[in-house]
Amino acid sequence: MEDEPITVSNLRGNVIYSPNDGETWVWADTQEVILDADSADNRPCACCGELPTEAGHDACLGLLPGVRSACCGHAIDPPYIQFDDEDTFRAVIDFLKYDLGKDRG
Repeated sequence: MEDEPITVSNLRGNVIYSPNDGETWVWADTQEVILDADSADNRPCACCGELPTEAGHDACLGLLPGVRSACCGHAIDPPYIQFDDEDTFRAVIDFLKYDLGKDRG
């Protein structure tokens, strides 16, 4: 008997997988089923350890004026900013080393 294929992805830098072709998603570290968007929102970013804002934004980025969407990359993917005019700016920034709250003086 062959093993059934699984799909692997990440949510806010946390590894998730689907053992049955996208119908159910599971946190890889705890084996808990991700029931809905609310249960997914209770998992912090694997990079900064923060939960998303109430509006669903990455906490380390917050609300960015003139921006349609943005992602810090969660230490998995390159961060990006998509502006309201649909131009996309991608930047490779190591958020593990770059502390936005750090005094640079």
